[in-house]
Amino acid sequence: MRHHILAIFAVSVLLLSGCAQQPGPVVTPEPVVTPTPVPANNTALPSPCSAGNIVQNDICFASLALEKSNSSYCRDIYAIDKLDSCLYHFANDSLDICKQITSADLRFSCLTANAVREKSESICNLIDNTDAAAACLQKVLPPCMLISGESARSLCIALDKNDFSLCKDDACLAGFALNRSSEVACGAITRQNDRYYCLALVGKSVASCLDAPIVPVQDSCIMQASEALGDVSGCSLATSEGTYQNDCYLYFAVARGNATICQMVSSETNRDACYKNYSIGTATVGACPKVVESSNRADCYLKSAKLNRMPSLCNPLWTNDLKNICYPGAILYPAEGPLPSDCPGVSSTDWRDKCYYQAARATYNGTLCGLMSEGASDRKNCESLFN
Repeated sequence: MRHHILAIFAVSVLLLSGCAQQPGPVVTPEPVVTPTPVPANNTALPSPCSAGNIVQNDICFASLALEKSNSSYCRDIYAIDKLDSCLYHFANDSLDICKQITSADLRFSCLTANAVREKSESICNLIDNTDAAAACLQKVLPPCMLISGESARSLCIALDKNDFSLCKDDACLAGFALNRSSEVACGAITRQNDRYYCLALVGKSVASCLDAPIVPVQDSCIMQASEALGDVSGCSLATSEGTYQNDCYLYFAVARGNATICQMVSSETNRDACYKNYSIGTATVGACPKVVESSNRADCYLKSAKLNRMPSLCNPLWTNDLKNICYPGAILYPAEGPLPSDCPGVSSTDWRDKCYYQAARATYNGTLCGLMSEGASDRKNCESLFN
């Protein structure tokens, strides 16, 4: 029995010895993490430009913006003018940054730069200054697009492309024809009268008007072309005693201050009308004596004096009755009153005083009352208007 127990003990010792020699499981230790210290009270890290006063900090932020090519630093600048100046360095290449600038001049400049870069008319329209916006558009739009009016704009384009087919109306075609001396462009004009007038101007010949198919178009063309070319002899090509011929001669008589041109008018009645209208148009009555028919001659003085508000033109009339009809027409009836400067020339003392009185009322000029005669009946009335 004792031997049996020893045997069991020996076996147990051997088993325990074998177990002690086998390796156990490998355990990897966890790494030690060192915590990052947290600033007291969660305070943010200091700004790169916080060490100086406001002025120094603004200079610092502006320098950083340029050094880093980063406009975000500009937004920390306190002074508005320095902020604008900082943003402006980036504004020509960024419309958004340009819009943030408060300075009008800098904003106009960067908006123009952005408009040119983008070739954008709409950016120019953001400029709220008329002259600056127009200057911007000149840099962005083609020259012809800056011209107002469709006809003038199409003429510019047609001349630029040397192609009259780009014209959209007769005015453009006429302008192209005269600029390029192009009879072909004249031929494309729709209105018949304008077409032959254009041909006459391009060919510098009033006689070209005679190629028009009907007489009224010929006569109208002759009058217009004669005036435009300064050719008084061209008037003779129009129908004799017709309105166009008479008006043609009258134009040259007034334009040249030469009443003798009216002698070229064929009939006496029309010549009288030419002298009268010449006198009215030139505010002189030197041609009135040449009017043959006496009633027309008197009417020449009357109309010239009244329409020109010059009562002194009544002086040459040959009867007092005619003068007393003429003076009131020039003094009392014009709504603007007579010309004050003409009053001294009125030969009748009574009508001269009335001239001053009416001129004073019309012009609210009391000093004219003092020019009236001492015994003038209206002088006190005139002076009372301004007391």
